[in-house]
Amino acid sequence: MKAIKLFASGFVEVTTLPEAEYTFERMQKAIGCDLVDIQSCALEQLKDYCLVFDEEFLLKGKPVINPLASYFYGLQHHGQPLCGDVLIMKDKFTDEGLETTGLDDDDIDFLLQVLTDSFLPAIKATTNFLKNFNK
Repeated sequence: MKAIKLFASGFVEVTTLPEAEYTFERMQKAIGCDLVDIQSCALEQLKDYCLVFDEEFLLKGKPVINPLASYFYGLQHHGQPLCGDVLIMKDKFTDEGLETTGLDDDDIDFLLQVLTDSFLPAIKATTNFLKNFNK
C-alpha cells in the first residue's frame, strides 16, 4: 500500500506502508504515532484524498507545523495547522462506507504535481498563521 509522506521538515516521499495486520497499524507505523486521525483534504482538487496524521500531535513536546499538510487541511481558511509527519492517501467509497486506501501510480503523479504547485501558497499560509499566532 503506497502513500505520500509529508515530513514536517518539508521533505516529500512516496512510501510503502510497513506491513501490519490492520491498515490503521500500517498508518501508525508509517508516521510513528499511537492514534491516527484521518481528515479529508480541504482543497477541491484533492476531494478524493485524505490526510492521515497523529491525533495527539499537540501533546508531544514542541509540535512542528507541517506547511504542506496544513495547507491541504485548510489552514488558510480555518487557521488550524497540522504538525508532524502526515500521509496522503485516498478516500474510496465502498458498500461498507468510506475506506482509506493506498495510492496508485496515477494518484502519485497527480499529487506530486499538486504538491509542487502548492509549495509557495503553503509557505505563505503558514507564515500568515505564525504571524497571527505570535501576536
